[in-house]
Amino acid sequence: MSTLLTQGELNELKYERDLLLKIKNSSHENSYGYGNELSPREYLKLRDKINVLTNKIENAVVIPQISLNKKFTVRVDDSIFTMIITVNPIKTKDLINCTFDSIVGKALMGKLKGDIVEVETQDGIVKYEIIHIDEN
Repeated sequence: MSTLLTQGELNELKYERDLLLKIKNSSHENSYGYGNELSPREYLKLRDKINVLTNKIENAVVIPQISLNKKFTVRVDDSIFTMIITVNPIKTKDLINCTFDSIVGKALMGKLKGDIVEVETQDGIVKYEIIHIDEN
């Protein structure tokens, strides 16, 4: 069964699993009386938790979210624009570019398809509806 996760959530699961693997491995290596052993019950609980995390990671489907250098499409009023958020401003013919530290860039980073984001700009409040995010 697939689990829908953002890239950040997937990274957190991997980090937690890796940490538990280190505990498990250090406990196994130190099972000769060095004071870092797990009881059989603790060891089985740890092993089961690692298996659950591994299963979630292997069956994860990453939900695209707006991030640096990833194209996405928004609707603003009745207009549709393709945008990209970058570190430095770039000139492009077909894309609207904003930087990650701009008001719009900060507001849109990490958003998902379907999100509606209101951004207060010099021209007033602008509503951005995220209608597509490139997969790659």
